[in-house]
Amino acid sequence: MNPQVNYKIDQFEITHTHSEKVSCSGKDQSSGHPLVYLNIGKNDSITCPYCSKTFVLEKKRNRKIKNNF
Repeated sequence: MNPQVNYKIDQFEITHTHSEKVSCSGKDQSSGHPLVYLNIGKNDSITCPYCSKTFVLEKKRNRKIKNNF
C-alpha cells in the first residue's frame, strides 16, 4: 500500500501519492460517491469527477547514501 498525504486548501482536498493509480469514494462517508479508479498517467495530477478531490503524483527522488567509514 502506498502512503498518501492529505490536506485541504479552502474547499479543495489534495492527496499526494506515489502511485499512478488511485481510487476515490468521496471526501467522507456522508457525502460519498461510487468508488472510481483514476489513472494519473503522464500527468502530475488528476481530479475526481465526482467530488473534485485532487491526487498529485509525488516524484521519486534519487537519494544517495553517503558512507562515512
